[in-house]
Amino acid sequence: MTTKKFIFIFFPLIIFFLIFEFIFYTYFKIEDFQDLENYINKRKGVNSYEYFDNLNLVLPKPNAKIIFYTQEYTDKANTKDIFNKGFGLFDDENKLRSKYQMLALGDSFTFGAGAIDPINKNIFSLIEKKDEDFNIINLGNLGKSIHDQKYIYNKLKNFSNHDYLIYNFFSGGDYRDNLSDFTPSYYIEKITKNLSQNDRKKLINDFNKIHGFKYHLEYLMNKKIKSYNYYFLLKIYDLVLIKLAEKSISFLEYGKNLFKKYPLEMGRLGEVDKDTYKLKQDHNKSIMICEKKYCFQHHKVFENKDLTNKIIENSANLINKFHVETKNENKTFILVIHPSARNLYSKDVTIVDYNSIDIKLLEKINKDILVIDLRKYLINYQRQNPLDVLFWKVDGHYTPKGYEISQEFVYNSLIDIIKKVN
Repeated sequence: MTTKKFIFIFFPLIIFFLIFEFIFYTYFKIEDFQDLENYINKRKGVNSYEYFDNLNLVLPKPNAKIIFYTQEYTDKANTKDIFNKGFGLFDDENKLRSKYQMLALGDSFTFGAGAIDPINKNIFSLIEKKDEDFNIINLGNLGKSIHDQKYIYNKLKNFSNHDYLIYNFFSGGDYRDNLSDFTPSYYIEKITKNLSQNDRKKLINDFNKIHGFKYHLEYLMNKKIKSYNYYFLLKIYDLVLIKLAEKSISFLEYGKNLFKKYPLEMGRLGEVDKDTYKLKQDHNKSIMICEKKYCFQHHKVFENKDLTNKIIENSANLINKFHVETKNENKTFILVIHPSARNLYSKDVTIVDYNSIDIKLLEKINKDILVIDLRKYLINYQRQNPLDVLFWKVDGHYTPKGYEISQEFVYNSLIDIIKKVN
């Protein structure tokens, strides 16, 4: 090929490449620059998690900076060694001389996801700031279902001198989460027994990568010299994977090899029977419904009355069992019901009457259980204050306003409960 032909063929391609390189670089600066920074900071945070042999638990180190981010907000949290045992928790302090010693257990709503400053602005830290008589140790976000929350609680409870256990139940997701007794900490405990410290750390980091993994951000983070054309192709690939995952056709490819080597069945506690476990696996279809103010997930399994009753019965039995175990340890068990945004809408919008599901749950739990029905309170509050935004529209967690309003009701309810039991 002559030089002239070479230039004629390849020069336009080079120009074409450079033009799109500039276009996609501009797109990156506008759309993904902040996401990349958050992604890098998040990775640094999750890489601070370690396996603590004395507990057989994976926990963050003290003073770790943990980032949780969505398109709507970014939460930043620093862990603290409140028990002086060498591991970090999402709590600010442990006031041993406070009058009321409590421990809060639950998922991200307990932790304070969406509060921007979750350590200081979650429901229970706000109560502590309101009234110095309260010391509420927060074990939120250390487990998804009641099974893994209890698993972690049982390993940490002896470090605390709490008299009250506040179990937080999120009606938007815990019904389905409680169908599975897969527990990540137990899973890690089983598969890391014969690994070296370095291999164990690498495995934990690899598992932490799976949540929120994005090929296009991974590429930008790891490559010093990068092509923004290639970055954009990877972003399209990520969007395709997300769509496939929504349709239950594909699982995030990054995690496939890990789970082939270590099947998830290894992490089951044996707390639920085979049919209950399969109920979540076989009925996982859901749709996102978006109204003007809030979006929420509708799970199609709740359109089947028989399956719905089984799901409610399962969570009720687990809560009742936890209550008995807590009572046998001479601690007061308190149940807080947290709503989803879907609880604020009628059946005409939600397809299923989700509030009736929560009412059935309350009918099935032990009558001795002390209940703080935050669900009912927030429904009434929203009707009286229609302009207040209590949930992030797409993400679904409480907004800072939602935590502030919820704290007022939970605080007053705790005061009433203390008067009742003392």
